[in-house]
Amino acid sequence: MKTYHFHIEGQVQGVGFRPFVHRLANKYGLCGRVSNDNDGVHIWVNEEDPKSQEDGFKVLDFIMEIQDAPPKNSIISEVNIAREDHPPFEGFQIQKKNGSEIPRLLLTPDLGLCKNCKSEINGPENRRNNYPFITCTNCGPRYSIIDSLPYDRERTSMSAYKMCQDCGSEYEEVTDRRFYSQTNSCKNCGIQLKLLDQNGETPYQVEELDQAGLIDFTVNALKEGKIVSIKGIGGFLLLADATNRDSVKSLRERKKRPSKPFALLYPDIDSLAQDAYFSKQEMVSLESVQAPIVLLKRKQKSGTGVQTELVAPGLSRLGCFLPYSGLLEMISNSFGGPLIATSGNFSGSPIYIDDQEAIKGLGEIADYFLCHDLEIKVPQDDSVVCHSYWTGTKVFLRRSRGFAPNLILGNPFPDGLLSMGAMMKSCFGITNQGNTYISQYLGDTDNFDVQKSYEKVLCHLSKLLEFNPRKIIVDLHPDYFSTRLGEELSRKYGVPLVAQQHHEAHFASVLGENNLLGSKDPILGVVWDGSGFGHDGHIWGGEFFKYHNGRIGRVGNVSPYDVLAGDRMSIEPKLPAFSLLSSTHEGADHLRDAFPPTEYDFLTKSIQKEDGLKTTSMGRLFDAVAWVLGFKKNQSYEGEAALFVQELAERAYASMGGPFVEFNLDEPNPKSLLELIFIEMKAGVDREILAAKFHLNLVRWIRHQATRHGCSSIAFSGGVFQNTLLVDLIIMELQKEFELAFHNKLSPNDECIPLGQIILESLRERPGVSFKNNSELNT
Repeated sequence: MKTYHFHIEGQVQGVGFRPFVHRLANKYGLCGRVSNDNDGVHIWVNEEDPKSQEDGFKVLDFIMEIQDAPPKNSIISEVNIAREDHPPFEGFQIQKKNGSEIPRLLLTPDLGLCKNCKSEINGPENRRNNYPFITCTNCGPRYSIIDSLPYDRERTSMSAYKMCQDCGSEYEEVTDRRFYSQTNSCKNCGIQLKLLDQNGETPYQVEELDQAGLIDFTVNALKEGKIVSIKGIGGFLLLADATNRDSVKSLRERKKRPSKPFALLYPDIDSLAQDAYFSKQEMVSLESVQAPIVLLKRKQKSGTGVQTELVAPGLSRLGCFLPYSGLLEMISNSFGGPLIATSGNFSGSPIYIDDQEAIKGLGEIADYFLCHDLEIKVPQDDSVVCHSYWTGTKVFLRRSRGFAPNLILGNPFPDGLLSMGAMMKSCFGITNQGNTYISQYLGDTDNFDVQKSYEKVLCHLSKLLEFNPRKIIVDLHPDYFSTRLGEELSRKYGVPLVAQQHHEAHFASVLGENNLLGSKDPILGVVWDGSGFGHDGHIWGGEFFKYHNGRIGRVGNVSPYDVLAGDRMSIEPKLPAFSLLSSTHEGADHLRDAFPPTEYDFLTKSIQKEDGLKTTSMGRLFDAVAWVLGFKKNQSYEGEAALFVQELAERAYASMGGPFVEFNLDEPNPKSLLELIFIEMKAGVDREILAAKFHLNLVRWIRHQATRHGCSSIAFSGGVFQNTLLVDLIIMELQKEFELAFHNKLSPNDECIPLGQIILESLRERPGVSFKNNSELNT
């Protein structure tokens, strides 16, 4: 009998696609089967009567409805249709298969708690009331628990749990929301909680408690000011009462985190609204299935009593999120107010996923540990996003749980590429079977534990995809861990190793995200960050590139200045200030008091050497401006000084609105700009106005470079463009003159480097290749 075979590719496993197809086939009265395989979802449907127009329309309507209204968390990238000879089917079946192909599909990320499960967990009459691991086909862990493909229960951490009779009935019932839900479980057959103390022992108070009792104990401990570490979807979190001053101070002291802001978990949107303002776009992000942390403008006075100055010292934004799992929903609801919920690690270390390792590593921080027995395969921090105030532009600050590892772009890249990323904000990229994958944020690889975590996640994803690289791409910097590991893997697999320049990778990444690789017109690339190894052996960070005819060329940069004291320069803002200001008489006098006499003399001699290491870093310029405007301490976390400058400028706009008289510096000369700021500061000009004028002059530099190089389009990348005020000013000042492109799927920070490395190598491998542009893709 003639049978239609539909092969559907994309993010189609772990999203309820097979049950959806089954229900749809029943609706149209079709016979056949559906199955997962390593290359997506396969559907076979009998053509009952080839001469019957009605039967033909049934099949057509069936596949059209699949494409037009698929499961809400699915992403269809391709549909292939064939007609085959096949014996007639009886009814419509879901068939389980072992993977027969090399994996060619998108991996479904972890999905935040859906509204139906949220209602059930809080419903007194529901059998899953107060079951902390409630899931269905629309929500729950996916990527964090999968062990091999295709996605089925026996190939995930859920294989350890046999469904009870009730769960089994739901699993087999076509009309049930948990029909063929691979994570289905309940109190009787599912995941179990346990509560341990700092020594890994069960406290006598909880020995007889059930799961709900353990959560009550946890909530009471939090209300008493205790710090509790809980095992979430992607790893351990540290929770504390955000309204308890002593508790917040204790967490800062124990975690050795003096000023970096903490994230806040709110039970619902109404309680969050007592402490922060949010736009429609921000609410969409908060309530999305990805459930990221969203940076929101805090209210002058907290309605919940959250200790805002301790939670986010000196900042006008709070990082807020809503419960994305049953466990967080139960704890948050029962607590009834905001909780600090920060990654379960020490600064610079990876998030813990193993119970015993967490107790060993966090025993000095947490008073109790609320663990569970579901194995987490890979660590994932919470993702973090921010929307700019005026234009609502979404900026990723960290891309992890809920988004990784898929990256869906308009153009495919050559298979077999492994890109190793950078050192800070590390992640890696893989091209395999026509798909591109960028791993979750993994941390800063100058930390040994992060290095081990990086290797583990790379091994896991490679195993899932049955991936062996044919070429490995590293950063030009020879001393990055990612570079050294790339060299080691190159020898192991016997494949070529290619090095790509850091900032060129930044630029290539934003071009790729915006489908601009096929552009016929030249595009200016503005890449501003802290540091990257340049072709000339110096430290780049304030670069202008031009993309034309598939080639990237450096066409300008901010004026170089001296690197002083090595890595200390990124921690002590007075050092870039010295490098930029000490050549002026007034600047030298002002700086003298900031250094011991011997260090001052040493730095003065260092700056007089013409053959010293130079930098064009925009990140260090922000640090120097911060120091001149009053930030006189060392940075305790990356970007702290730059945030200080952004906050000052935002206050100027909030109180005075602008416009402000600009400095009128067209050439990108950091020394000249900082000297003007310093002179006006000494003359008594308000520092908030000076911060605003600084931002405006950066926009002026960009306009001048675009005009000079004849570019009507500009693309932006680098950590500096996490500054949402700068993004807004660029859009408002330049959008009438230029086409503007920002990152929209990855962070502008170094998390975008793996994609850029892949693109640069693709351009090198296939010179003259025709990439589709946005208009062609939309057509």
